Amino acid sequence: MLTSMRRNRKGFTLIELMVVISIIALLSSVVLASVSSARQKASDVVATARVKEYTNALLQIRNSDDTFPHAGYTTYCLGNNTSCPVNGIHDSAVDSSIDYYFPGSPPVNSPPVNCSSSGLTNGLAYQCMDSGNCTKLYLSWCMRGNATCPGGIGVRRNGNTYCMEFPFPN
Repeated sequence: MLTSMRRNRKGFTLIELMVVISIIALLSSVVLASVSSARQKASDVVATARVKEYTNALLQIRNSDDTFPHAGYTTYCLGNNTSCPVNGIHDSAVDSSIDYYFPGSPPVNSPPVNCSSSGLTNGLAYQCMDSGNCTKLYLSWCMRGNATCPGGIGVRRNGNTYCMEFPFPN
């Protein structure tokens, strides 16, 4: 009698369903973790490419004018939607010079990244290192998370990486 009841049974037991659901949950958590990691790496690649575009635009301006755009020792912020460090400015002449070589001047990171107590939250900032002619710069920019800074030194701040290149160009 007992064997005939087992043969006629249709469906799954509660234990079997729980095992399948737990396996699916485990697999989905692994997939979500890898997708999050890939998204972080893609964001770093975009930010690195934009920093390189800004530095290339700055070098092209220096090659054509024998100096970087400047007005003293002020810190200049590049990129739309950039919060400047303390004493930093957005200068329309500098922005238009950069925009000629790098149209649109997008922010380095989107959404913005906060990594500096000095106030730089997005974009790229530079400061002239020499008086008179601005031939060498101190560059700084933010990267999300624990990123590797291309061509610069990275310092962890507010859970993100504050990148610096000193002096630029080497």
